[in-house]
Amino acid sequence: MSRGPAAAGDGERLPWRRELLHRVESLLFTGLIRAICGTCRVRVVAGGEHLARLREAGGVAVIAYWHDRLFLGSWLVSKRLIRRGYPVTALVSPSRDGELAARTAMRLGARVVRGSSSRGGSSGVRALLREAAAGRGLVVI
Repeated sequence: MSRGPAAAGDGERLPWRRELLHRVESLLFTGLIRAICGTCRVRVVAGGEHLARLREAGGVAVIAYWHDRLFLGSWLVSKRLIRRGYPVTALVSPSRDGELAARTAMRLGARVVRGSSSRGGSSGVRALLREAAAGRGLVVI
């Protein structure tokens, strides 16, 4: 599970230049998400009460969205859930591309586990299950 500076997909430390680039990219991307999506107005039409009941009961919910919805989805999860105290864990690819998503998710307040359909998928799902069992009731795929 990633909590601090991320490492390359196979466990080795990133070269310092790439590490710096990843830090700057995630900082800029997080700012961009907040600036652009902050101009959006979101209205929950139905279903908000289900999350509150689920949280009270200690249940688990899975939030899933496609890659092309990553920008708005990340902001919605951050604004509507993480800032309201819901513990969120996101499954992110261990690839180089996934590094930006992982760091951005952590900057937005989510915990991150790594795994994908081609690399480490089963370990990623097991990590999500452990997070859910530990009471971190919202997982994002």
